Amino acid sequence: MARIRPEIPALQNWLVALRREIHRHPEPAYGETRTAGLVERTLRGMGLPPRTGIGRTGVVGLWRADRPGPCLGLRADMDALPVQEALDHDWRSTVPGMMHACGHDLHTAMLLGAARVLADDSRYSQRLAGAVKFIFQPAEEEGAGALAMIADGVLDDPPLDAIFSAHVNPTLETGQVGYTPGPAHAAVDNFHITVTGRGGHAAHPELADDPLAPAAELVGRIRSRSAGLDRALVAVCFFQAGTTTNVIPDRALISGTVRSLDRSARERALDAIRAAAAEAGAGSPCDIQVRLVPGYPILRNDESMTQELVRLAGAVVGAPNLVFQAPSYGAEDMAYFLDKVPGSVFGLGCRRPGDHRPAMLHSPRFDPDESVLALGVELFVTLAESFLSPSG
Repeated sequence: MARIRPEIPALQNWLVALRREIHRHPEPAYGETRTAGLVERTLRGMGLPPRTGIGRTGVVGLWRADRPGPCLGLRADMDALPVQEALDHDWRSTVPGMMHACGHDLHTAMLLGAARVLADDSRYSQRLAGAVKFIFQPAEEEGAGALAMIADGVLDDPPLDAIFSAHVNPTLETGQVGYTPGPAHAAVDNFHITVTGRGGHAAHPELADDPLAPAAELVGRIRSRSAGLDRALVAVCFFQAGTTTNVIPDRALISGTVRSLDRSARERALDAIRAAAAEAGAGSPCDIQVRLVPGYPILRNDESMTQELVRLAGAVVGAPNLVFQAPSYGAEDMAYFLDKVPGSVFGLGCRRPGDHRPAMLHSPRFDPDESVLALGVELFVTLAESFLSPSG
């Protein structure tokens, strides 16, 4: 049983109502205007004047203790996914084709909960020294909202000394906390390959330069060359050519991702794609062009900050409920914050006890245990107490 301060369970109904209101009205990257408005009004009602329009639709709230000291950043993401919800709850999405399938509604609610705990009790401001910056970020799923907020000065005035973020995780049971020191989320690069030949009639393939043959060979060569790469993963996810059954197309398009956990692994994976393209093009009259588009960088949790997180979380949930998580090949743009400020992303289990086949993140049936909200609030407040303690 987690050790949660008594004022937090008293907020559970409020937290659930907040989460469900956000869930009913999911919004895409940089379209989080309704969610940002809810965050703004809620912070203002707590006596924490918000800064809006940070990173376009981001919101920042600042809580200050009575004495000066360090500034701790706590971050939640607000955007939803283009997923059609398959559940039939009363609080299901009202927006066709959009859903909070990655828990950002939970993240936003629990961060507002932490702000309320600190703002409602003057003993925190009397006892602590420094400030907590509550960062409500747009566009995590795509669009690099963290980078946009950094460009608008979210790390300044006052400057951050540390930053933390939580992410719900249905592979962990509610009450468990996941941690990963060092590289925790992969960098992601997109690749786009165009194979250009000369189209023609299907009855006369000898008069055409068919791009399908080298393109199909290229997909196989990418897979064989990238198989077994250490700390990197290459996936071909898109193959398109032609529009009908009796026309040999002029070109074929191939796209996919490279996910890597260190720079050398990234270069090995990109080299594998380039080599596969050269091999597939050898002896072919078709032209093969490879375009690489960098995406989110590797997310590296600061090891000392993660160690402190583990110590604090262990006191809340107990050591048996601390779970080491292997690095994920999923990308996370909290990486941009952690490139500038030491901190850590941690996992919050949201799987109900006894549920052995929970829907995963990004699933249209993702249905997290809402009791995770109280634990998220507790851990955020615990982090604030630790980092802003004058004796710490």
